[in-house]
Amino acid sequence: TSRQAGDARYISVSSSSGNGDGSSQTLSAQQAGVLVQAINRVMYRQHLFMGNSQHYYCSDNHLLTQVCSTRTGSPTALALLYMAVADRVGLPLDPVLLPSHTFLRPRVAGCTFLIDPFNGGQVCSQQVVEARLNSNWGLQAPLITLAAADLGALVQPSAPAAAASSNGQGPRVGREGGAGGGSSAGGGGGGAIASLPAA
Repeated sequence: TSRQAGDARYISVSSSSGNGDGSSQTLSAQQAGVLVQAINRVMYRQHLFMGNSQHYYCSDNHLLTQVCSTRTGSPTALALLYMAVADRVGLPLDPVLLPSHTFLRPRVAGCTFLIDPFNGGQVCSQQVVEARLNSNWGLQAPLITLAAADLGALVQPSAPAAAASSNGQGPRVGREGGAGGGSSAGGGGGGAIASLPAA
């Protein structure tokens, strides 16, 4: 996760499998929804996992052995556990890292919802997540998906971008997925929340 003053960039990187965009070619969006409901039933109703909101900053929240023992954990730890369970039933998920929270996005063609592992596997629309960003952190930045080619540009910026970074100006992420150049995705100084599929 990378964040700079005036330039919020929250990145989800998915591995390529199935379709050319990295999404599953064997699951439909409806089937993905059924699998999410089944995982939620097992994890949160049967085994009673939950986010540890009372002791949010406890270090044990990040240790998977402790999370499995106490059935409570941080957003990231619960997301990792959720991804492991989903992988066993054939549901590919990508993490979407936001300030102090982690959502999961099904890597399935036609799936537009996100999963909140910290809050009982709640299924959220993109608009709901954007509203949370605005209300909790004052970030009026849309979730966008960048082209796979932009991954290399962000990890290994070009010479002009590297020069700008050395001057204290990190590369911008444009609304159309371009790093550097392009318009600001936030329509001002807001930046963008980016979900980035791998090549």
